[in-house]
Amino acid sequence: MIRKANGKPADVANDPRALADRGWIASGLQLRASLCEEIP
Repeated sequence: MIRKANGKPADVANDPRALADRGWIASGLQLRASLCEEIP
């Protein structure tokens, strides 16, 4: 879980950095999946 400095769970709807982190993670998983598909 993504947490802010104060230790409370991040409110993704109001936290652009949390949204960006989730976006990077999702794109990373997509990239990994596409690479695995290309390997015979």
